[in-house]
Amino acid sequence: MRNITLTSLLIWIGATVCFAQSDSPQDSKQPGSIGALQTQVAASNALANQIAGQLVVARQADDTQLAEFEALTQQLIDAVQASFDLQQKLHEVQLAEAEAKIAASRAQIKMRQSNSEDIIAQRVKMLLDVPEQFRTPLSVLEAMERCLKEKDYEAYVGLFSDEGAELLAGMLLQSMTMMGNMLGLMEATGQSPEETQQIKSIVENCNRFMRSNPTSESVAAMGKLASMLPPVLFQLGAIGPDGTPVKPPQFAPGEYAQVLRQSSGMLTDPRVFCVTMLDVVSAMEANENDNQQTVASEWKLVIDGIRATATQKSLPIDQTVCKTESVEMHLEDGRWKISQIGSDAELMEFAGATSLQPSQPSTIAPSNSPSVLPSSPQANGNGLPSMPYASAPPAESNQQSLQMLQGRWQVDVHNFAGEDQADTEPQLELVIDGQILRFVSGTEEVSSPIQIRIKNDASPVWQVELVVDPNGDAETQHGLLQVDESKLRICMANSGSAIADKDFRPQTFVPGKRVTLLECSRVQPDKTSTLSGKWETKRHLAEEKTQIVAEEKLPDWNDFLEQLPEVGTALVMFSNDSDISVQMLPVAKSVTEAASVVFVELPQRTWRKVAAPPATHFVLMKDRQLIGARTGLLTQKRLADFVELAKTWLTPHSTGVDPASLVRIDCYINPGKDNIGSQQGGIYSLTTAVVAVHEDQALLLGPDSIAGYIEKGYACVARVRDESGKPKQLPLDVMQIGPVKLIGQVDNKAKSAVSATLTLGDGQTREITLESTDYPKSVTEPLDAYDTGSAIYHIRGARGLVAVQLAPVDYLPQLFQPVLSGCFTVDRSRHPISNFASPIDWQSQTVWSIGSSIYGSNMNGPELIDVRCPTRPAPVGFTFSENGRLIGRYALGAPTDKDMTHSVFQPSTTHSVLRAALAELDDPALKSALQRTLDRSP
Repeated sequence: MRNITLTSLLIWIGATVCFAQSDSPQDSKQPGSIGALQTQVAASNALANQIAGQLVVARQADDTQLAEFEALTQQLIDAVQASFDLQQKLHEVQLAEAEAKIAASRAQIKMRQSNSEDIIAQRVKMLLDVPEQFRTPLSVLEAMERCLKEKDYEAYVGLFSDEGAELLAGMLLQSMTMMGNMLGLMEATGQSPEETQQIKSIVENCNRFMRSNPTSESVAAMGKLASMLPPVLFQLGAIGPDGTPVKPPQFAPGEYAQVLRQSSGMLTDPRVFCVTMLDVVSAMEANENDNQQTVASEWKLVIDGIRATATQKSLPIDQTVCKTESVEMHLEDGRWKISQIGSDAELMEFAGATSLQPSQPSTIAPSNSPSVLPSSPQANGNGLPSMPYASAPPAESNQQSLQMLQGRWQVDVHNFAGEDQADTEPQLELVIDGQILRFVSGTEEVSSPIQIRIKNDASPVWQVELVVDPNGDAETQHGLLQVDESKLRICMANSGSAIADKDFRPQTFVPGKRVTLLECSRVQPDKTSTLSGKWETKRHLAEEKTQIVAEEKLPDWNDFLEQLPEVGTALVMFSNDSDISVQMLPVAKSVTEAASVVFVELPQRTWRKVAAPPATHFVLMKDRQLIGARTGLLTQKRLADFVELAKTWLTPHSTGVDPASLVRIDCYINPGKDNIGSQQGGIYSLTTAVVAVHEDQALLLGPDSIAGYIEKGYACVARVRDESGKPKQLPLDVMQIGPVKLIGQVDNKAKSAVSATLTLGDGQTREITLESTDYPKSVTEPLDAYDTGSAIYHIRGARGLVAVQLAPVDYLPQLFQPVLSGCFTVDRSRHPISNFASPIDWQSQTVWSIGSSIYGSNMNGPELIDVRCPTRPAPVGFTFSENGRLIGRYALGAPTDKDMTHSVFQPSTTHSVLRAALAELDDPALKSALQRTLDRSP
């Protein structure tokens, strides 16, 4: 009987071992989580296996007593029972998680179903409307070279497929790893700090992008890369610990590229990492390459179906712009994308590795009917002949060309985005005075002025840059221009195309979705005029220009806000004389009346500085904050669903958040030693929250990167207002920075990853301790203090600021709960809003997960809340609850098309940072003010 029982138990143990080997998420740190329970089940099974082994030994021993054998059998039964109980609990937790995911999926499906028409239309539009640089493999190569020449690395990385971007990120990550190894060698050999500081800052910059919870596959791949020595050591004949020469690593063909791609999983955002690292490396190499001559690239291109390989023919390759012998591309969503830079052989050379078996050059075998493009451009993406352009002409030539444009031109053809505008607008004329072009209807100027900059007039078709509103927002659009004594043709990129693809330039004078085409004839002067033989005098044009400006000043965003109620929801319809506007007007009135929403109708032509291009637009506003926009013909249901968004949409007014509790910090990050500390060039704006106010002093909570910029000597100033309400700039001091002790974590003793306690048959309790094998102790062992990426700053001379109200230290929002996020932003792209000018960008967002990610490299570090954004661009700065309490500061991530979430710190981390600052403050008044902020949180 005992033999039967023992056999049954052994079979049961085998089944539970198989169960314990199922995949588990990396949340074993959380008690009661799936990962923790699976680990406990594994520990329980291990104990049962151990006891079963003792039973086998006892059966074979001649001196085993029956009582001892029965005791072991009872222990085995108890261990298996404990394992069963743990498995039942695990099933319940897995079921709860599955139900939560199902509920989230149902909400997602419902949301997608309600927007199905938009999603399908957007998908179809994306597949059909292919940007110029993605239409052919040759256009990809041209765009790649242009981006590298102009050091536009964001556009450069945008040419890569996801797989290609992961490979590029892996290569850069490997380079950074090797630089870290070299840094250790340089420090060990006594190199001066000046020589090591630049490399050290680059390596530290790289560490900012590392995930706190990477996959085991990524960790394994990164381990392989980290174990690889710089190729220079192989060349120098380095000796290993055993006294033998160090050998380069070996990989099978394609294996190294796969390892690089897998290692990119260590990064929070591989594409942003690539852009940042390329910028850093480019700045480091700027002095070396400024005087280096480049060799023009010449490509041999072979296309086979949806794949293409370009092979560099120019020599020497390292002096070409791309510095690579081959580029692989493939067709993805109707767009040609780069999938790999460099052949496998080049990658192996980059790593100093060797191949386990001979590999042939990475080329694509041509099909029966190969498509081989010539190395020099012969046709553009539309199959039309490319325009021959010579080098830029001298300034005298430009002046002569400008003279040909002067005067008045009647617009005979006006085609916008493929649609003829003749039936929708009155007769237009162009008035060109010097470099300035104006659209005129009668005596009324009907759009912003345009400055014409002739880039190349060496051929009959000129390349021009058209700067819309040069003294205003100054948006540059690329175009073509052709003129003779009586005819003028202009083809220019539309505003939307310029935003989506700033490098796009029309190739010929034909209508298209992305261009505006104008064909004009010169207006002949009055024959009775005394100005016979001349077109128009500048005096006459100046008088006309003054009259136009005096008659009309186009309203802007602030004027637009004045048309709306300060509190409440409003649907604004920008209408024109089109049939769509006539058709949609009664629909809009019906929807807003049913929803008790204010309806405002505005003429689009008058308000074109707010909403463009000419079309019927619907803009939904709440408490004078932008919710979203729709364009064109909509069903009543779709418009009603759009208006319905306002019901749960949070705003500063609805939550009680005071905009005066956020302060903008402008950092002037200018390259070059001579520019450090100057307030010239581009501004990098960051957001801080006011946490204490005393008279004209304030304490600000913000990212510690500001302190890093200040330490390096860059100018960083707070943008506030003085007593009269006028804007002013203030310097700031760093009051507190560095790791802080997290509230609620008082046990500083090292903890094992998992422990399981079992009660055996004899009544004794046994605890099974398991050491983590996935991470080193530096990852699992609790610390005295943790990095939060936060700092406290002090300013003096500010008026009108208001301290935030904190959420309770133990507060955690509910899943799918709405929250309000806000930050200062310079990204004004809110199509069809053409001049979005709210100083703070506010958006109602949704809690997506809690505690699923951790800030920093230690598993006991600050836990985060993932927040989902409804649209992009989205503000990521400070996040508030429905009742206006500050939840936390932005921590990690950037919303992308694939993942619309970002992470914020939990309230306990915010309290921890403020408590740490409180202990370091010397000023009694500021200390008291900060204490009041902490005490006011319930």
